Amino acid sequence: MVSCSVARIDTKEKLDQFGRGFTLGLRCPDCGIQPNAQALGRCDVCGVCLDVMYDYDVVASSVKAFPLSQRPRNMWRWCELLPCASAPRVGLHTGWTPLTPAPRLGQFLGLEKLYLKLENHSAPTFSYKDRVVATGVQHAAESGMKSIACVSTGNLGNSLAAIAASAGIHAAVIYPHDVDEPKLSFSSAMGATLFLHQGPYHAASQLARTLDEEFDVPFINGSLRPFYAEGAKSLLFEILEQLDWRAPDHIVIPVGGATLIRKVVKALFEAQEIGLCETTSCQVHAAQAAACAPVANALATDASHLEPFPARSTVAGSLANRSPSEGNVAIRDVRRTRGTGVAVSDEEIIEAARLLGRLEGVYAEPAAAAPVAAVVELLRTGRVCRHETVVLTITGSGFKSVKRDTEPRPRATAGSAEAVERAFAQWADEQA
Repeated sequence: MVSCSVARIDTKEKLDQFGRGFTLGLRCPDCGIQPNAQALGRCDVCGVCLDVMYDYDVVASSVKAFPLSQRPRNMWRWCELLPCASAPRVGLHTGWTPLTPAPRLGQFLGLEKLYLKLENHSAPTFSYKDRVVATGVQHAAESGMKSIACVSTGNLGNSLAAIAASAGIHAAVIYPHDVDEPKLSFSSAMGATLFLHQGPYHAASQLARTLDEEFDVPFINGSLRPFYAEGAKSLLFEILEQLDWRAPDHIVIPVGGATLIRKVVKALFEAQEIGLCETTSCQVHAAQAAACAPVANALATDASHLEPFPARSTVAGSLANRSPSEGNVAIRDVRRTRGTGVAVSDEEIIEAARLLGRLEGVYAEPAAAAPVAAVVELLRTGRVCRHETVVLTITGSGFKSVKRDTEPRPRATAGSAEAVERAFAQWADEQA
């Protein structure tokens, strides 16, 4: 673990400067306006993560004055609603991922208007986390920071390693000891300094908070830096634009730390506030693995607060957050949209990932396939109807999550050239 001694330099002043222009500061979603930015992004009174607030009248005027047709097709397309104090230096190829119709999967499930938001196409690391990290690294570059860190189950660490490398900023990543090997290799290849924590993710997250307070190396995690997490909102703005400014009836989102689902709901209300389109009919649903489903269970049982889950393993490791820091606020945010939560089994997640591949040619990691499994239950219970427009967020690529114990061995013919030729001929005859 960390053994060096580093002089503590307060970064609060740097954080206060971040995002000046369209931002009005930070607000506690429980008790109202907080007069000063907090170094760790939490309300002193309530302990919940603070929200970034904007001057929406000024934002609306700027969006109107600067047509979208003149803007780059990346996450900074919506710069007025992202805390960016200068011209973006990173994330210039991040965002504007495909929103594709999924007719074959839709027919299989019984949905007439099903779409996939393919964050597994995100640059540079095939995960929606690229949006969050680009916002944080942009700030680090603006502030002259030389190093940055995170605690991660996999994708956040990959994004930080890659985007920080492109900005010339050194990255450190704390992973749980059972992180997927491809994700560990990816971060190593990007030159990040890696630490493996023997305890569960929630313990590693607590350690990150301690390290953030002790050293002058800011952690990029959304629960510690609310400004950074704002990058996730760009996903929702893209969905609205890609649907010709008609909000979908339903969006299903996998939930681990609850950052993405919170920011999608926040973006829905911001889009309404600045007059982009009507969004009040859009319901947002949380998909979690049944082995670790504090948010989904609280939503499904009308609980006002989530109960921490026991530490359990699941194929969707990046969703296994037993007590997400933004969980209680996420529960309220989802209910504001009249959405709910769905807990799905590992078997259902694995089958959902296979359906995505076989019917739509999409290779998703288990966590990213959870919305497919969840929408089956939403259809069964009548929360979603076949004629409604549904968007499933596919948040990460399967290429970084291959595990021998969860992936079936590929069916393949092995042998000599003659054996392969005979088998191929038989297959071709079967297709005729």
